[in-house]
Amino acid sequence: MAFEIKQTPSELENEKLSLTFRILGPGRVVRMAERLRETNQQIPELNFCAISGEEMIGGIAYWPIQIGATPALLLGPLVVNPEWQGKGVGRGLIATTLGVAEKLGHGLVLLVGDLSYYGQSGFVIAPSGLKCPGPVDETRLLIYEIKPGIAADLSGSVSVAS
Repeated sequence: MAFEIKQTPSELENEKLSLTFRILGPGRVVRMAERLRETNQQIPELNFCAISGEEMIGGIAYWPIQIGATPALLLGPLVVNPEWQGKGVGRGLIATTLGVAEKLGHGLVLLVGDLSYYGQSGFVIAPSGLKCPGPVDETRLLIYEIKPGIAADLSGSVSVAS
């Protein structure tokens, strides 16, 4: 089964939100990452979806944040229709958007997720001691260095970019 990854057209944004709600449910709004999204604007150039035929099968978004004084991106949510999980949709969305983020000059990505999955795309556990806007399991707080070495002295509060 083939699929295409592309920037999410505005006319498909509601379909992407519906897919996100269906997969993550209402519990997503109490998570730490939601605190960083609720007063923030996603970056349109990094808002992508996966389409098969006429069906939206996945989506990904990024949000501008900072960690201490270091500018970064918050990845999420990443959602894939359960029927398409394990078929490369999520990894394709991640690889495509990390490439675009690099071309746009971004240096660092943060997310909350499973290292066993995101580690396949180069994510590692974030340095300990980051101050997040809500409880988070530090073993699930992951980073990806687009610019190698940018996280060497990473510390401080994780917040919406100012």
